[in-house]
Amino acid sequence: MDACMIDFVFSDVLEGDGTYDNRGGLDYHIPVENKKVKADPLHVVHIAVEMAPICKVGGLGDVVTSLSRAVKDMGNLVEVIVPRYSFFAASPLLGNTTLESEFDWGGTRIYVSTCVVEGLRCFFIEPKNGFFDGDYVYGGRGDDVRFDFFCKVCFWFCFYGNCFLGGGGGGGGGEVQCMVCGLLCCAESCIQHLSFDVLHAHKYACTHVSHTYHKPHSHTQPNTLSHTHTSIHT
Repeated sequence: MDACMIDFVFSDVLEGDGTYDNRGGLDYHIPVENKKVKADPLHVVHIAVEMAPICKVGGLGDVVTSLSRAVKDMGNLVEVIVPRYSFFAASPLLGNTTLESEFDWGGTRIYVSTCVVEGLRCFFIEPKNGFFDGDYVYGGRGDDVRFDFFCKVCFWFCFYGNCFLGGGGGGGGGEVQCMVCGLLCCAESCIQHLSFDVLHAHKYACTHVSHTYHKPHSHTQPNTLSHTHTSIHT
Protein backbone atom coordinates (compact mmCIF):
# COMPACT_ATOMS: atom_id res chain seq x y z
CA MET A 1 0.00 0.00 0.00
CA ASP A 2 1.33 3.41 -0.99
CA ALA A 3 0.46 4.99 2.37
CA CYS A 4 1.98 5.25 5.82
CA MET A 5 -1.13 6.03 7.86
CA ILE A 6 -4.90 5.47 7.66
CA ASP A 7 -7.06 8.27 9.05
CA PHE A 8 -10.67 7.59 10.01
CA VAL A 9 -13.64 8.55 12.19
CA PHE A 10 -16.51 6.59 13.71
CA SER A 11 -20.16 7.22 12.85
CA ASP A 12 -23.54 5.52 13.20
CA VAL A 13 -24.58 6.39 9.65
CA LEU A 14 -23.06 5.79 6.22
CA GLU A 15 -23.44 9.46 5.29
CA GLY A 16 -25.38 12.58 6.19
CA ASP A 17 -26.68 13.54 9.62
CA GLY A 18 -25.71 11.26 12.45
CA THR A 19 -23.41 10.86 15.42
CA TYR A 20 -19.71 11.14 14.66
CA ASP A 21 -16.64 10.50 16.79
CA ASN A 22 -13.59 12.25 15.34
CA ARG A 23 -11.53 12.45 18.54
CA GLY A 24 -12.26 16.10 19.09
CA GLY A 25 -11.39 17.04 15.51
CA LEU A 26 -8.07 15.15 15.50
CA ASP A 27 -9.38 11.94 13.85
CA TYR A 28 -8.06 8.46 14.57
CA HIS A 29 -4.90 7.11 12.98
CA ILE A 30 -3.63 3.59 12.33
CA PRO A 31 -0.07 3.02 11.06
CA VAL A 32 0.15 0.91 7.92
CA GLU A 33 2.17 -2.28 8.34
CA ASN A 34 4.80 -3.14 5.73
CA LYS A 35 4.42 0.33 4.28
CA LYS A 36 6.50 1.32 1.27
CA VAL A 37 6.62 5.03 2.09
CA LYS A 38 7.52 7.05 5.16
CA ALA A 39 5.68 10.02 6.56
CA ASP A 40 7.29 13.37 5.85
CA PRO A 41 8.98 14.80 8.95
CA LEU A 42 7.35 17.74 10.67
CA HIS A 43 8.94 21.15 11.08
CA VAL A 44 8.06 22.27 14.60
CA VAL A 45 8.85 25.59 16.25
CA HIS A 46 8.31 26.16 19.96
CA ILE A 47 7.83 29.79 20.97
CA ALA A 48 8.39 29.95 24.72
CA VAL A 49 9.54 32.25 27.50
CA GLU A 50 11.20 29.43 29.46
CA MET A 51 13.49 26.58 28.46
CA ALA A 52 15.41 24.25 30.73
CA PRO A 53 18.18 24.53 31.71
CA ILE A 54 19.07 28.01 30.41
CA CYS A 55 15.99 29.93 31.60
CA LYS A 56 13.94 27.59 33.77
CA VAL A 57 11.56 28.96 36.39
CA GLY A 58 8.93 26.25 36.65
CA GLY A 59 7.45 23.31 34.81
CA LEU A 60 7.07 25.18 31.53
CA GLY A 61 10.83 25.18 30.98
CA ASP A 62 11.01 21.41 31.52
CA VAL A 63 8.09 20.76 29.18
CA VAL A 64 9.53 22.87 26.36
CA THR A 65 12.88 21.06 26.42
CA SER A 66 11.64 17.51 27.01
CA LEU A 67 8.83 17.74 24.45
CA SER A 68 11.13 19.29 21.85
CA ARG A 69 13.71 16.54 22.30
CA ALA A 70 11.07 13.81 22.15
CA VAL A 71 9.61 15.19 18.91
CA LYS A 72 13.10 15.56 17.44
CA ASP A 73 13.96 11.95 18.37
CA MET A 74 10.96 10.89 16.25
CA GLY A 75 12.78 12.26 13.19
CA ASN A 76 11.31 15.76 13.04
CA LEU A 77 13.00 19.14 12.72
CA VAL A 78 12.47 21.11 15.92
CA GLU A 79 13.54 24.66 16.75
CA VAL A 80 12.93 26.79 19.85
CA ILE A 81 12.59 30.58 20.09
CA VAL A 82 13.01 32.29 23.46
CA PRO A 83 13.89 35.82 24.59
CA ARG A 84 17.57 36.55 25.10
CA TYR A 85 17.62 37.45 28.78
CA SER A 86 20.58 39.45 30.04
CA PHE A 87 21.74 36.62 32.32
CA PHE A 88 22.44 34.48 29.23
CA ALA A 89 25.78 36.29 28.98
CA ALA A 90 26.99 34.39 32.07
CA SER A 91 25.73 30.96 30.98
CA PRO A 92 28.46 28.39 30.26
CA LEU A 93 25.95 26.55 28.05
CA LEU A 94 25.74 29.38 25.53
CA GLY A 95 29.40 29.92 24.76
CA ASN A 96 28.96 28.99 21.10
CA THR A 97 26.19 31.51 20.45
CA THR A 98 26.48 33.30 17.12
CA LEU A 99 24.55 36.14 15.50
CA GLU A 100 21.85 34.88 13.14
CA SER A 101 20.25 38.09 11.88
CA GLU A 102 19.23 41.62 12.81
CA PHE A 103 16.42 43.92 11.75
CA ASP A 104 14.38 46.92 12.83
CA TRP A 105 10.93 46.31 14.25
CA GLY A 106 8.63 47.97 16.77
CA GLY A 107 10.75 51.09 17.03
CA THR A 108 13.93 49.28 18.04
CA ARG A 109 16.73 47.14 16.69
CA ILE A 110 16.22 43.38 17.03
CA TYR A 111 19.17 41.01 17.24
CA VAL A 112 18.62 37.28 16.79
CA SER A 113 21.36 34.91 17.91
CA THR A 114 21.46 31.13 17.78
CA CYS A 115 23.00 28.22 19.66
CA VAL A 116 22.38 24.50 20.13
CA VAL A 117 21.02 23.72 23.60
CA GLU A 118 20.26 20.16 24.72
CA GLY A 119 20.64 19.09 21.09
CA LEU A 120 18.06 21.63 19.91
CA ARG A 121 18.59 24.59 17.58
CA CYS A 122 17.52 27.67 19.55
CA PHE A 123 17.01 31.26 18.49
CA PHE A 124 17.26 34.11 21.00
CA ILE A 125 15.30 37.32 20.45
CA GLU A 126 17.11 40.40 21.80
CA PRO A 127 15.33 43.73 21.34
CA LYS A 128 17.40 46.82 22.17
CA ASN A 129 14.51 48.47 24.04
CA GLY A 130 15.56 46.95 27.36
CA PHE A 131 12.61 44.56 27.70
CA PHE A 132 14.82 41.63 28.65
CA ASP A 133 17.75 43.41 30.28
CA GLY A 134 16.67 42.49 33.80
CA ASP A 135 18.22 39.57 35.64
CA TYR A 136 14.93 37.62 35.69
CA VAL A 137 12.35 35.88 33.51
CA TYR A 138 9.17 37.11 35.19
CA GLY A 139 9.47 40.62 36.61
CA GLY A 140 6.02 40.92 38.10
CA ARG A 141 5.40 44.27 36.36
CA GLY A 142 5.31 44.86 32.64
CA ASP A 143 5.38 41.18 31.70
CA ASP A 144 2.30 41.57 29.55
CA VAL A 145 3.98 44.25 27.42
CA ARG A 146 7.33 42.43 27.26
CA PHE A 147 5.99 39.06 26.20
CA ASP A 148 3.39 40.46 23.84
CA PHE A 149 6.22 42.29 22.07
CA PHE A 150 8.25 39.06 22.02
CA CYS A 151 5.41 37.08 20.39
CA LYS A 152 5.02 39.69 17.66
CA VAL A 153 8.76 39.74 16.95
CA CYS A 154 8.70 35.94 16.66
CA PHE A 155 6.00 36.22 14.02
CA TRP A 156 8.16 38.66 12.04
CA PHE A 157 11.26 36.51 12.38
CA CYS A 158 9.44 33.33 11.32
CA PHE A 159 8.32 34.84 8.05
CA TYR A 160 10.95 37.39 7.15
CA GLY A 161 14.03 36.20 9.00
CA ASN A 162 16.01 33.02 8.60
CA CYS A 163 13.82 30.77 10.73
CA PHE A 164 12.73 27.70 8.76
CA LEU A 165 9.09 28.80 8.78
CA GLY A 166 9.68 31.65 6.45
CA GLY A 167 12.84 30.82 4.62
CA GLY A 168 12.72 34.37 3.33
CA GLY A 169 9.04 34.59 2.46
CA GLY A 170 6.94 31.59 3.41
CA GLY A 171 6.05 28.52 1.40
CA GLY A 172 7.28 25.83 3.77
CA GLY A 173 5.25 23.21 5.57
CA GLY A 174 5.10 21.88 9.07
CA GLU A 175 3.64 22.31 12.50
CA VAL A 176 3.66 25.42 14.67
CA GLN A 177 3.54 24.80 18.40
CA CYS A 178 3.32 27.88 20.63
CA MET A 179 3.99 27.33 24.32
CA VAL A 180 3.84 30.47 26.41
CA CYS A 181 3.44 31.46 30.04
CA GLY A 182 -0.06 32.04 31.36
CA LEU A 183 -0.29 35.74 30.63
CA LEU A 184 -3.46 36.63 28.76
CA CYS A 185 -1.61 38.93 26.38
CA CYS A 186 0.63 36.09 25.21
CA ALA A 187 -2.38 33.92 24.47
CA GLU A 188 -4.07 36.68 22.54
CA SER A 189 -0.89 37.62 20.68
CA CYS A 190 -0.17 34.05 19.57
CA ILE A 191 -3.72 33.54 18.35
CA GLN A 192 -3.66 36.85 16.49
CA HIS A 193 -0.25 36.55 14.86
CA LEU A 194 0.42 32.80 14.67
CA SER A 195 -2.98 31.33 13.91
CA PHE A 196 -3.77 28.76 11.23
CA ASP A 197 -5.61 31.32 9.11
CA VAL A 198 -2.84 33.92 9.39
CA LEU A 199 -0.15 31.42 8.42
CA HIS A 200 -2.10 30.29 5.37
CA ALA A 201 -2.78 33.90 4.43
CA HIS A 202 1.02 34.30 4.26
CA LYS A 203 1.13 31.24 1.97
CA TYR A 204 2.72 29.05 4.62
CA ALA A 205 1.38 25.52 4.07
CA CYS A 206 1.35 24.44 7.70
CA THR A 207 -0.43 21.24 8.65
CA HIS A 208 -1.16 21.98 12.31
CA VAL A 209 -1.16 25.01 14.57
CA SER A 210 -1.49 24.50 18.32
CA HIS A 211 -1.28 26.88 21.25
CA THR A 212 -0.69 25.81 24.85
CA TYR A 213 -1.05 28.26 27.71
CA HIS A 214 0.05 27.44 31.22
CA LYS A 215 -1.38 28.62 34.53
CA PRO A 216 -0.36 32.22 35.32
CA HIS A 217 1.78 33.00 38.33
CA SER A 218 -0.28 34.12 41.28
CA HIS A 219 1.63 37.39 41.60
CA THR A 220 0.98 38.46 38.02
CA GLN A 221 -2.50 37.67 36.78
CA PRO A 222 -4.35 35.23 39.04
CA ASN A 223 -7.57 33.67 37.75
CA THR A 224 -7.03 35.15 34.29
CA LEU A 225 -6.72 31.85 32.42
CA SER A 226 -7.55 28.26 33.08
CA HIS A 227 -4.67 25.99 34.09
CA THR A 228 -4.00 24.80 30.55
CA HIS A 229 -5.72 25.50 27.28
CA THR A 230 -4.85 24.00 23.94
CA SER A 231 -6.31 24.86 20.56
CA ILE A 232 -5.45 22.78 17.50
CA HIS A 233 -6.29 23.58 13.89
CA THR A 234 -5.70 21.24 10.95
